[in-house]
Amino acid sequence: MNAQFHPDYDDLLEFSAGVIAPSVGLCISVHLEYCEQCRQQLARLDAIGGLMFEQLEPAAVDDSLLDSIFDRIDSKASSSAGRVQMATERDHIPHSVKKLVGYDLEQLKWRRHGSKVHSAILLNDNGINASLIRIQAGASVPQHDHRGREYTVILQGSFSDDSGVYREGDFVLRQPGQPHSPTATADRDCLCLAVLDAPMRFRNPLYELVNRINPL
Repeated sequence: MNAQFHPDYDDLLEFSAGVIAPSVGLCISVHLEYCEQCRQQLARLDAIGGLMFEQLEPAAVDDSLLDSIFDRIDSKASSSAGRVQMATERDHIPHSVKKLVGYDLEQLKWRRHGSKVHSAILLNDNGINASLIRIQAGASVPQHDHRGREYTVILQGSFSDDSGVYREGDFVLRQPGQPHSPTATADRDCLCLAVLDAPMRFRNPLYELVNRINPL
C-alpha cells in the first residue's frame, strides 16, 4: 500500500536531520510504515546528509564520545530496519505506535466526545498532544478550525472532508483557517493519529464549551 498524501519536503528534511518535534516525528514515522515513496525520499535525504557530514573538517574527540556515537548509529540502524519490515508485516497497529502502547489499544484511557468519537492521549510533547482518535463508521467530528497546526495520519479505515477522501497511511496537515469536519466512511470505524500544537476551535458554541472542559 502506498499513501496518496504525504509530509512536505521541509518536514522530511527536519526528520532526516533529527531536529523535528518528537510528536510530529511520530506522525512521520507512522506514515513511513505505509509509504514507499517517502521512505525512498528519506533515504536520499539521509544520503545527502551523510555526504555533507563527510566533507566536514575532522575534529579530535575522546574514545568515550566515539563509542557513544557508534552506539547511537547502531540503534538507529536497528530501528530503521524494523520500521521497513513493518511496512509489509503490519497487523494494523504501526510499529511506532506499538512502542508507546503495546499491542492492545484498549488498555489506553479513552475519553468520550459524544457517543461516536473517542480519543486517547499517547504523549505530551511540551504541551503538544499526540492522540489516537477513533470515529465510529459514518460518524463525524463536528466542524472545527485550528488555532495551530493539526497533523493527522490515518491508521485504519478512512474519512472524508471538504478537501477529499483520506485512507490508511495518508498524512494530512491542516493549518489555522482551514475548517473541516472529518467523517468516517460508512463501512468501518476510522482510527487516526492526530497531533495538535494548539487546541481546536469548534464552530458550534456548545461543542466549543464542551471541548474546553474535555478537549479532543
